[in-house]
Amino acid sequence: MNISSLNSYQSGLLYSKNGSSQSKINQESAFSINEAIEPEKSGTLTQSGSSDVWKEISSKYNVRKATFEDIKEISLRLYEAGEISLLEHAILTFDHEKVANDIKHRARVPVSPNFSMYETSSNQHGERDWIAEFEARVKKDFKYGNLLGYQNNMKVLNILQRLNT
Repeated sequence: MNISSLNSYQSGLLYSKNGSSQSKINQESAFSINEAIEPEKSGTLTQSGSSDVWKEISSKYNVRKATFEDIKEISLRLYEAGEISLLEHAILTFDHEKVANDIKHRARVPVSPNFSMYETSSNQHGERDWIAEFEARVKKDFKYGNLLGYQNNMKVLNILQRLNT
């Protein structure tokens, strides 16, 4: 790791009129770290073991027919293994049904009892095709110009597609 920093507001920093700068650095206000740091060897999975987690999860779960509880377990396993980011974990585990129910109960205007924040429907067992769900979210985000949502949902869609193989 190589970290260097200088305070840009130092009184000892001088600029010439010709555009080149000369600097006089106060050694007490500047620091530099120039040492190589080895990554810690801990109990977390390394890159070489990452495919094992993906294989294990994809053999246990079918993301084309999974409940929200299954998705939460999948997401937690991938996050704890360091395979997905906290943001991707949050997107996967955000409970749309809980929010929809809260809206139904707290809205000041009548809300249809069929109101859902999901783009696709689940079967009678609560199972949903999560790849189709995120494909629909991606299409909707792109259609409405929500490029940040599009990008984040594409990342999650790629995760789900990797689990589908």
